[in-house]
Amino acid sequence: MSKNKKFIITVVSLSIILLLSDDTLSSELFITCQLTNNVNENNMSTSFAKKIDIETKKITSQKGIKFDKIIHYGENEIIFNNDIYENYSVYDPTSNSWSIFSERSISLYKCSNEKTPNE
Repeated sequence: MSKNKKFIITVVSLSIILLLSDDTLSSELFITCQLTNNVNENNMSTSFAKKIDIETKKITSQKGIKFDKIIHYGENEIIFNNDIYENYSVYDPTSNSWSIFSERSISLYKCSNEKTPNE
């Protein structure tokens, strides 16, 4: 078998494997956060978790701090609005930090994230 045929077979095989393994690619982002600053005047939780569907850019699950809605989903930030607690927040995926801005305080959280497998 010539080198060109072996190369083509290898490329086609790898392409098929990647296409078939699409189920291993994640469509959800799971974020868990812990409060890092001592200012907690707005009675927010010291920790929370959110699961975001990357394709639809919507929150599918919230624990701790609820009622957030995504108002902007960008490459370097996700901005949320919360009408119940009257605040907005910004998640920075590059630094894994979450900032919540309310009228009286700013709460800073350190987060971890992982992409969850498709179910």
